[in-house]
Amino acid sequence: MIKNSNFRLFPRQAKHNDYTFLLNDLLSFNKTPYYIFVCLVLGILQYWIYYFYYNENILYTTYIEQISYERILQLYEKGQRYRWVPLIITPIIVSLRISYTALALSIGDFFADFKIGIRQCFNISLKAELAYVGMNLVKLVFIEFLWKINTLNDLSVIPLSLQHYFKASRFPLWSTAALSYVNVWEILYVFLLAGLLGIANNKPFKSNIAFVISTYGIALLFWIVILTYIAITLS
Repeated sequence: MIKNSNFRLFPRQAKHNDYTFLLNDLLSFNKTPYYIFVCLVLGILQYWIYYFYYNENILYTTYIEQISYERILQLYEKGQRYRWVPLIITPIIVSLRISYTALALSIGDFFADFKIGIRQCFNISLKAELAYVGMNLVKLVFIEFLWKINTLNDLSVIPLSLQHYFKASRFPLWSTAALSYVNVWEILYVFLLAGLLGIANNKPFKSNIAFVISTYGIALLFWIVILTYIAITLS
């Protein structure tokens, strides 16, 4: 009997892990159809929520202490005429989010000399939108099967966030932005950015995660401060 010295019941681990190949495929995927896919999925999910949950009962429980019932009916009728708005606004929001992240990464790239390039920063920011697609899919599941929706504020809650876990607590309204942005999806987004950066620059994951935190993390913190300031000013 001839022994095969190369045979192994459990083969040696490949040089790159499976997730590395997935990230490589994601990064190399054509940008235009991917952008259209992200906008369509997010737009349809937002339209679904708006179509089925923007109704008289929810408007009534949200605004009954602030405006008259006749005014609530007017808001409802106006909302029915503009149900298509989420489909139009979604590409704008996605584009702004991609541009904001890409700008933060590009500024960091300029000072850290990571040699990524602004086009690759935009590509990485676009592909990391997968985290927000997952967030909105999970949000729809929570809304349909787990949450009891009473007001419009319930529809704005981000699942698996501090806002989600503390929504029954009496936190001031200006803290909503900070609580909503501390969530599993932002962590996943940061990890996706770091992983995609690793494909682009071949640097260790620890180096890339530190880069993302020092660039996108600061940009996100700045955005939260702006939203909190606006909320405090308007309250």
